[in-house]
Amino acid sequence: MLSLTVLLYIVSSSFLPESYKNIEQTAVLKDLERASDAIDNIFPQLHEKLSDWSAWDDTYEFILDLNEDYIESNLGPASISNLKINAMVFSNAEGTVLFRRAVDMASEEEVDSSEFGNHLEQHKDLIIHTEIDGFVFGILPLSSGPFLFVSQPVLTSQGEGPIPGSLTFGKHLSQEIIDSIAKLTHLSVQVFPYGHPESPKDVLEAERGLDATNEHVINPISETTIAAYKLIYDFYGKPILTLKVETTRDIYNQGRFTSRFFILAVCVLMIIFGITLMILLERFVVSRFTNLSKRVKEMHKKDDLTLRIEEESYDEIGDLASSINSFLDKIATSVKTEKLSNEKMRALGEKLQEHLAETEKLNRFMVNRELRMVELKEEIKKLKEKKESS
Repeated sequence: MLSLTVLLYIVSSSFLPESYKNIEQTAVLKDLERASDAIDNIFPQLHEKLSDWSAWDDTYEFILDLNEDYIESNLGPASISNLKINAMVFSNAEGTVLFRRAVDMASEEEVDSSEFGNHLEQHKDLIIHTEIDGFVFGILPLSSGPFLFVSQPVLTSQGEGPIPGSLTFGKHLSQEIIDSIAKLTHLSVQVFPYGHPESPKDVLEAERGLDATNEHVINPISETTIAAYKLIYDFYGKPILTLKVETTRDIYNQGRFTSRFFILAVCVLMIIFGITLMILLERFVVSRFTNLSKRVKEMHKKDDLTLRIEEESYDEIGDLASSINSFLDKIATSVKTEKLSNEKMRALGEKLQEHLAETEKLNRFMVNRELRMVELKEEIKKLKEKKESS
C-alpha cells in the first residue's frame, strides 16, 4: 500500500498539473483569439459605415463634380468625427485623390492628412475598384502608427455603376480602441509595435518565437499571471503589432490545489484503509491462525490424539481446522490399529515361545531316550559277551 501510494503520488504529480496546464493554455488562447477577433471586427463596423456613404447619389455626384455644397454639408471635422473615424479620402477611377480630410476625434479639429492620402496614391491598387462589390481593408504602416482603412467603389443609391471612383475611411488603432476592446471582452489587452526596442522583455522574447508557422506563444509570467501573444500583420503581410493578452492563472492554481488535495486525500484514505485492513486481518485472519498454531503445538506437547481443534466457521480457516481434525482422526485410527496389531503379535509371540519350550522339552526327552537306548544296547552287548565267554 505504501508503494501504491508513492506510485499514485508520482503519477498524479506528473500528469495532473500538466493536464491543468493544457486547460489553462487552451483558455488563454481562446482569450487571445477573442481579443484578435475584436480587432478584426473593427473592419466590418467601418465597412457598414462606409457602405452608407459610398452607395449614395450625393457622393456619386461629388466624385464627378467636387461640388462645395457636399463638402460643407457632409465633410466638416465634426461630421467625420461623429463617424468615429479619423480620415476620409475620395479618389477617381484612376486612383487620383480628389479630396481628403483627417480629424482628431478628441478635439474634432482637422489635422494633416497628407501621409494617408499620399500612401493611397502610391498604392493605387488599394483604391482602384473594377467590381461594384469590390472591398479592400487592412492596416497601413504609417509613421503616426498603425492605421486601419476600408475602401470600396462609389455607386448610386441603387447600388449601380459605372464606377466613378472610390471612398476610403481610415482610423488610428489608438489606445482608446484597445481599451474599449479590453472593456468589451473583459480581458487585459495590450498591443506593442513589432520589434520596438522599448517593448517589455516578455514581449520581445515572445516576438522571437512568433512567425508564420507559430502563430501563438504562451508565457507564464508568474505563479499568478500568464500571457499569450500573437502577431498582427499589415495589409502587405508584414508584422506590425504584437497583441498581448494577460490573465490570472485561476485554472492552473485551482488545479494545483485540487491535485494536492486529491493526493493528500488519497494518502489519508490509504492510511485509514491500511490501518483498517491490518485490524481486520489481525481480527479475522492472523489471530485465528495464531490460535490454530497454539492449539496444534498444545496437542503436540501433550501428545494427546484425542484433542481436537474447534471449527469456528465455514471459511478457508475452518476448512483447514477440519482438515487437521480429519488428519488427526486418521492418525488416531492408525495408532489404534497399530496397537491392536502389536498386541496380536505379542500374543502370537507368547504362544510361539510356549511351543518352542514344549518342543525343547520334547527334544530333550527324545535325546535322553536315545541315550538310554544306546546305554541299554551297550549293556545288552556286554551281557551277551559275558554269556558267550562263560
